[in-house]
Amino acid sequence: MSEPAKSNRLTVAMIVRDAEDLLRDSLESIQSIADEIVITDTGSADKSIDVGKSFGATVVECEWKDDFSAARNACLSRVTSDWVLWLDAGDRLSADDAALVRQQIAEAPTRASAYLMFVEIPPNGTNAAERIAQVRLAPKHPLIRFSGRVRESLLDSLTTAQVGIEPLEVCIRRSSKEHDLDVKTAKAKRNIRLAEVEIRDTAMRPELLNCLGDAFQTLEDHDRSIQFFRHSLQACQVGSPDMLEAYYGIITSLDGKPGQGDEQIAICMQALEAFPMDAQLLCAMGGYLQAQGQTELAMKAYQTTCKHGQINPGVWHVSNIHEIATVCCSLTLQLLGRNEEAVQTLVDATAIDPQSLRIRRHLLELYIQSGQRGDALKQLDQFPAEFPNRNALRSAVRGACMAAANNWIAAKAYLKTGYNAGSRDPICLRWYATTLIASGEIEEATPIVDEWIQIEPSSAAAQQMHQMLHQDDEKPIGEGDQRQVRIDASESQQSHLTGAPISSPLPHASPASRIPHQR
Repeated sequence: MSEPAKSNRLTVAMIVRDAEDLLRDSLESIQSIADEIVITDTGSADKSIDVGKSFGATVVECEWKDDFSAARNACLSRVTSDWVLWLDAGDRLSADDAALVRQQIAEAPTRASAYLMFVEIPPNGTNAAERIAQVRLAPKHPLIRFSGRVRESLLDSLTTAQVGIEPLEVCIRRSSKEHDLDVKTAKAKRNIRLAEVEIRDTAMRPELLNCLGDAFQTLEDHDRSIQFFRHSLQACQVGSPDMLEAYYGIITSLDGKPGQGDEQIAICMQALEAFPMDAQLLCAMGGYLQAQGQTELAMKAYQTTCKHGQINPGVWHVSNIHEIATVCCSLTLQLLGRNEEAVQTLVDATAIDPQSLRIRRHLLELYIQSGQRGDALKQLDQFPAEFPNRNALRSAVRGACMAAANNWIAAKAYLKTGYNAGSRDPICLRWYATTLIASGEIEEATPIVDEWIQIEPSSAAAQQMHQMLHQDDEKPIGEGDQRQVRIDASESQQSHLTGAPISSPLPHASPASRIPHQR
């Protein structure tokens, strides 16, 4: 650890419990910038304390009193630096982001501001990454303390101390363990207990009602979840983050109750009166409209999201909502027969966000479907240099373009070459399997489809093809068989063509389970 001037010293502070499997990675990510590490252990039965000490941390054992603020404030009392970076076990900073934190402290003229950072949960299957902005870097000040038994926060004390809040372009990335069902269930039950105690001790505040709604959503008790979110709406200030979270909660809880499309559209419309340009609400509205066959209205909702959609960073949100809206907009334009507009939508989006692999992949698929081999290969050239087996995929793309034109013999040669060269990209697997089926080589296609469904288990197209190959195995599938798979559509199109709606882009797992408390 370095020895800068006292005003530039940084303490990384944490509270942990039974976190040895996550703690080491977190500490490794910040050891180059931390002048001090202070860890409060609230009763670990594993080796968390030993791991902390191995990094030179000051480890303080503290009795857990069902109060996160009490534990954090106990940790804060042992901090000796003038700046505090709050992390939890499982949080990691990239080397670049860690350097930005150190630079911000070095260049800050005063200690008059605290800093918001994004906290991001990694993708899980077909669900996109989700993030929220939280105050994680703050000056050490006698008036700055945490409040709240659950969902603890520095915000009230920052106001009291007259310390401002500024954004800092740093992302703290959480562990994939956040998706573990047992972990989420345990946190949900804990949060219910703590929220109920705090309500008895204080009052029925919106953030506590949302906490209860989140927890019951995680436990799949959707009726109680909706009940608490509706209570929160009644207590919220109009336009507040708590109100937006409550609307998100009601909409996603209704996902757990079949046949609620009309109600979800009604709630979206009600929410949009208070948050007229909220990107997630607009995109969700598009999905529900599309599911009801209102494609034109869905397309307009997606277009509005792309052009005007806004995100409230203080509420859990899908990190790439504008990418999702762009792809959905392109899909609905295709369904309306406006293919040139569909392509142009994606081309325009790549100019705005050239790093978006999601948009580039979909544009590549559109070029393949229309047999535009030159444009498809040019698009593939824009993929990151480190993209796995890009040369093998290049051969597969050539074959896919030929397959889209029903040139099966030439397509098979290119696709087989790409596959044998190591490409296991869904584009290669989908079109190779399609080509083999069209050529009557069912036995050869079956293991390819099996590989595809292992890579993309939630793919509607993969499921459809897998079912076709494995149903009624006594009846061989040959050329002319009426059991066919659409080959003229991308994966996303096939979801629509088979009746599957665009899913809601709102965070589906309980946001409360993502409050970064790893105990």
